[in-house]
Amino acid sequence: MATASDVCGFCFKEPVFGFCENCNISLGVSCFSNHTKIHLFTSHIVFPLDNSDNETCLSVPIEKDIHEQKCQKHETDPQSIYCGRHDATICGRCILADHMTCKDEIVDLHITKFDEQKANSLLVSLNEIKGEIKDLQVHVDRNVKLNDECRASSIDAIKDFRKKIDLRLNQLQFEAEQSTERKHKENMNSLVELAKICKDVSLRIQMRGEKIEELSKKKQERHLFVYSKKLAIEIDEIRTAIKQSNNKNHVTKFTFKEHPTLENILQKTIIEIGTLQEACDGSEELVDDTHASLTRTPEHADESCARKITQPKNFASGNQPPGKMTVELYFGIVRIEYEFLNGQQSDGKMYKALTQKLRLPNSVNGRNVCRMLKLAFQRKLLFTINSDGAIVYNGIKPRSSDYVMKEFECTRVTTQLKDKGITMADIDTNDDFMGTVIVD
Repeated sequence: MATASDVCGFCFKEPVFGFCENCNISLGVSCFSNHTKIHLFTSHIVFPLDNSDNETCLSVPIEKDIHEQKCQKHETDPQSIYCGRHDATICGRCILADHMTCKDEIVDLHITKFDEQKANSLLVSLNEIKGEIKDLQVHVDRNVKLNDECRASSIDAIKDFRKKIDLRLNQLQFEAEQSTERKHKENMNSLVELAKICKDVSLRIQMRGEKIEELSKKKQERHLFVYSKKLAIEIDEIRTAIKQSNNKNHVTKFTFKEHPTLENILQKTIIEIGTLQEACDGSEELVDDTHASLTRTPEHADESCARKITQPKNFASGNQPPGKMTVELYFGIVRIEYEFLNGQQSDGKMYKALTQKLRLPNSVNGRNVCRMLKLAFQRKLLFTINSDGAIVYNGIKPRSSDYVMKEFECTRVTTQLKDKGITMADIDTNDDFMGTVIVD
């Protein structure tokens, strides 16, 4: 069942064909044709929804040939003339009004004859195009399937590679845990031995004490005399054993320390799990796609958004170190993040890593400032390295990353960027400002 939006807003019968800008209403074919003929609506602006005069003519039911139909502008005259310059059918009065300069392109439709051969030729061409479109659609469908297969195989390959990495990491983890267990066991063996010595000595002392009490109770002074001589020697031996045990009473403390090289590789050096390789259509040649990295990194860029920048020779370039700039929209805020790794300057001095964030309003001014900041970043003018080896803004002072910059602050930054040679004239205001930019 057709809805109100599917039918003419005047007759509520015919399907929508055109639109009246003044009435703000949809029109069917008949109402579209007659709308401006009504005196009240003579000045109204109407247009077909497909914005094509040729389609308009073809869409209206053909009852008479063109030269027998009335001119839309001059209702009493037939539109018996064709203007090739404007691709329009007109009447004689139209020539005087609007087509005086088109005399070389004017054709009298009364003298044109039906050319059956030409009509047949057009039909043949249309059928050929129809076949080409059909072949194209088959190819598109095949490529859709191939594209899905590429995605599935790539995801499976990524998962398989991740399993290999996990397997190796699990192996390294197991070996580290085994090393921990061995060290723990060595300490425990030493402590167990000392505990046994303590137990044995305690038992000997208890037995010797009970013997002395027994001899004292029985008043066996001679036995006590002889026993005390032997016990004095044994006590010296016990004290020596205790002293030796005290010297052995310690553990080798141990704790896990991350492998610095492995950590550096995983956190900094290895900046992607891998790259996609593209095969040219119709060949097996593989091309590394540095624009389709599987991770967002300083070296390669994502799905959609990262680009490596080579500096144009005709622009000034600063001493900004290699890094990346990421721009994204987050709850109506333009969020920018700059990332730089530790590195070395050309004079051999080191500079420190930096992660800097910035928030701009998602307004026309904010987006344009973002585009100018991106251009300044590409030209290596946005940051510099100070005498302490720290990466800092190069004469540009955006607001703290904890706050969203105000419009007047965006204007101030625009002025500061102008001093660096970056102006509104240098950017494309229609450019998609989101994504990741890499500068070597």
